[in-house]
Amino acid sequence: MGRRRLDAAGWALALLLVILACAAWPESGRAQPVRPEPAWEREGDASHAFEAPATTEYNLLSSAGRAFLMSAIVPGAGQWSLGSERWVPYLALEVWALVTYFDHRSHARHLERQYRDLAWSVARRVSIGVRQDGDWDYYEAIGKYHASGVLDADPRASGLQPERDITTYNGAMWSLARAIHIPAGTDPPESSPEYQEALSYYQGRAIAPELAWSWGDNGLEQQVFRELVRDSDEAYRAATRVLGVVLANHIISAIDALITSRLRAPVPARVDIELRGGRSHDVGNPARWRATLRVPLP
Repeated sequence: MGRRRLDAAGWALALLLVILACAAWPESGRAQPVRPEPAWEREGDASHAFEAPATTEYNLLSSAGRAFLMSAIVPGAGQWSLGSERWVPYLALEVWALVTYFDHRSHARHLERQYRDLAWSVARRVSIGVRQDGDWDYYEAIGKYHASGVLDADPRASGLQPERDITTYNGAMWSLARAIHIPAGTDPPESSPEYQEALSYYQGRAIAPELAWSWGDNGLEQQVFRELVRDSDEAYRAATRVLGVVLANHIISAIDALITSRLRAPVPARVDIELRGGRSHDVGNPARWRATLRVPLP
């Protein structure tokens, strides 16, 4: 069974990622060191007072955080902003994973439409009314049971008479309802609380006539139906696995961008040296000098 071509949304998203990686981030996004200009402060007599601070500091936090966020959003973007060539494999993996994800999803939906159409055209010819598609559990039951069975085994009798054939889906549901709510080896009357609870359980899970099915003599078609269901389910699981690769690629790329930023611009132990001096004109007040050494932790 041939694979369908990717839908337009998958290709559009992949193309958008390539364009963003190649041209979207300006040069101003690259990390630049910030070196403050020295500031001079005069104290006391202008000819004798001075201050000479010496500070080396890089705006590492903003550049590292920006690179981390960029790669977390689009893998490789942070590496690109730092000038690292490792942005190429991250972006390539992202594009491949997204294209593969949409491919699996498209294939799974195609198989899903096929097995639903097969069930409608063959097994569900016994159903009444317009076509109604069920959920995943419904189609799984169609593949497992030869027929749904009837909802009411005796429409002429008052009340609801559950299906007794345990080879059908409804019969299996009634057997399960009795096993849950009615003690084994007993046969309570229909008016008993146990029977009513079992009947309520059955009504909530039995197949209505609008969704009834029967494969009849079409055992081969039922086998094909099961294979389509299995292949569709496997395609959905494969798409989920690829989605995990996408998530891991975002996380690893973001961490790599953060580490790269820190390795390229390590935070030094910042040393601020401040010398201040002054001479007072007051008699008896000696000259004042002060030296300060500040070494904050990185």
